[in-house]
Amino acid sequence: MKFIRKIFVDYSVSLLLLPFSIFVGLYTVKSQLLSFTDSNWLLLYFYIGFIFFPFTFLFFQSSLGDDVLKVGKNFKERFLIYKWIYFVFILVFSLFFLYMAAIHISTFFERDQWILAGDLPTLPIDMIVLPRIASVLSWFVPIDIAIPLLNLAFIIFWFCFLVYVTPVEKYTWINVLLVFGFTVFAGGFYTTLYASFELPSALVCFVGIYGIWKRKYNLGFFLLIMGGVFKNTGIFHVAAGGGLLLFVLWKDRNFNFKKITNLLSAPLVIFLIIYFILNHWGQFYYILAERGGPGYIVATDASDFFLLSSVVTFIYYLFKESTILFLLGIMGILLEKDKKHLAVFSFFFLLVLRSFSKLADGGYAIMFIPALSFFSLFGIGHVWNFLGKKRIGFIMLIALIIFNFKSIWDIVHFIPGGMNHRNSNFGEYVAKLARRFPDDGYIYQKDISVLPYLRDIRGDLDAIRFRPFPEIRQDALTELALPGCKLIVISKDDLAWIGVSEIDLMNMGYSDKPYILRDSSGNWVSYSKECNAWEYK
Repeated sequence: MKFIRKIFVDYSVSLLLLPFSIFVGLYTVKSQLLSFTDSNWLLLYFYIGFIFFPFTFLFFQSSLGDDVLKVGKNFKERFLIYKWIYFVFILVFSLFFLYMAAIHISTFFERDQWILAGDLPTLPIDMIVLPRIASVLSWFVPIDIAIPLLNLAFIIFWFCFLVYVTPVEKYTWINVLLVFGFTVFAGGFYTTLYASFELPSALVCFVGIYGIWKRKYNLGFFLLIMGGVFKNTGIFHVAAGGGLLLFVLWKDRNFNFKKITNLLSAPLVIFLIIYFILNHWGQFYYILAERGGPGYIVATDASDFFLLSSVVTFIYYLFKESTILFLLGIMGILLEKDKKHLAVFSFFFLLVLRSFSKLADGGYAIMFIPALSFFSLFGIGHVWNFLGKKRIGFIMLIALIIFNFKSIWDIVHFIPGGMNHRNSNFGEYVAKLARRFPDDGYIYQKDISVLPYLRDIRGDLDAIRFRPFPEIRQDALTELALPGCKLIVISKDDLAWIGVSEIDLMNMGYSDKPYILRDSSGNWVSYSKECNAWEYK
């Protein structure tokens, strides 16, 4: 045991990053993303270097391993106090989450289609690590489970963090379960079923910021950078965490080179910065070379005060989608005076940084959820103290529990996209396509992809041509009128937006037979022409 502990302490960085390297390596080899040609030999060397880069830290050491073991020991002590409550809760939640994952259709979003179809861009426009992990997972588990399973791991990580930071007092487990429920069963729950990694990135980044605030510099910096690696929007967290690091060093009067190198491992910092750049070089290239520079992100109008619209948008979505969490979080931020510096950098400063961009909607607002979740732990404590822990407190507890169950009810009865495996014949529809759709056919689809599902059943799909549904009416009418087998999978809303009616399709010879898609939401339709075929062998 001592030998294993020593190995982990000495080589913790390489060991912690090893799984990511393995997944990237598996994806690169299995999918044959790159081949030995003159046009991509440089990219091939880049991926090989990225796979083996973590092993370079075998030649260095840091206190990261010691920090991880100390945190793990403290977490174990707190978890064991209410171990059966925590264990049963997370087991039930995981089963519920996986059930919701199993009934959803995972290809409603473009990024999911990239990952599950094995068609990730060679140039890593987004991040490298998580999409490739999700792609590899889809080889071993059902398609609809692959991405949610990855997100579930991060959600459980956050639950463990809440257990770790909650003061050990009588009945404090109630606070943990309630705040976890407010965090997960908010608007962000839906995004965890899809390839939206804003929430996992934000969760890990906040824990890193918290580590820096607690003066665990190496562990905090490691988690902060890794969160930034998981999603490009984590760059804002990295900037906020870097600001907190400089502030803490200045406040503790450690702002000189000698003291900084004693507190922060120089090899670790240099290594992580390089690792961060390697993961985001494609994103930097995309913004600087293909989208006209930083103005693509800032993108403000000369007539607007750059902070106003984005701040209001974020606050609106946070209040709308996570009402209780938002109110408890703000209460905790305002009343927890000893955590004011953490609040300033993890929420307010981050809000200012993020508001330089008008790319603001409900999905991006999720990045502020971890800070609100953390401070809600203390906000709910102030509520108990204010109301008293007798009858009024008990009534409020029941009300909060009911609110959580209402959120669960809403989640069960609504999944984004309208159609799912439970309220449609999508599974039967795909199975019939896999058996009977001709090899030389065309499949036109918008905001959904049947490719991964067909591939899992049928295997080789090289002869079938998949096309995005044309978004200009005249282009759609011209292309869809051409002879040959053509299948359309689209929502009625998109058809109406493009301006193509059912009558237009009927006039071109389309019918909803033989591949009938039944959807109780009434929004999704499928039409085909000249696509009858013998049973596929």
